[in-house]
Amino acid sequence: MTKSQFIALEGIDGSGTTTQLTRIAEALTKRGRVVTQTMEPSRGPIGTRIRDILRGEEKTPPDSLALLFAADRLDHLQREIAPALQRGEVVLSDRYLISSLAYQSLHVELPFIEMINARARKPDVSILLKICPEEAAKRRATRGGEAEIFDDLDLQEKISQAYDKAFARSDLGPTAIVDASASMSDVTDAILSAIDSLQ
Repeated sequence: MTKSQFIALEGIDGSGTTTQLTRIAEALTKRGRVVTQTMEPSRGPIGTRIRDILRGEEKTPPDSLALLFAADRLDHLQREIAPALQRGEVVLSDRYLISSLAYQSLHVELPFIEMINARARKPDVSILLKICPEEAAKRRATRGGEAEIFDDLDLQEKISQAYDKAFARSDLGPTAIVDASASMSDVTDAILSAIDSLQ
């Protein structure tokens, strides 16, 4: 059986994780791999509720939101990620564990976030699409869509710093950092190189 791989793309809003996920899936499929594309918040019942909260449709205390993300992650892992990995597939996730460390740590103590996510499987590699918050904000404005509670530029700068701290850690599994301000094709090539280094 082909070796399964679990790959998470991370980055602030507007860094290109969603676009690159599709491009990477296409590239790996051309190589003959079976790919499952997924995201967090997930498409499951808890993830759907989280999306409503992120759009500002209801107020939720930060620690409760962190718990919802952790619950969604375990549901996502057991319902979708683990079965795909057992089938020998490549799982590409648009955000995963490190996103909670970056986003929820703005308003919730980091040890609490780590505790509630302790049972989450670490990816084979987490790849940060690094871009300055100002450029990411321009991209978000260009693409349109609904605003979310974390879209404020000051918040995105803090989230970017939190990502940097998380990716400097050695206890979150293999990581890689890609310059997301490069051309779309160059970013794709850099991500593929990071994935190939796992072989």
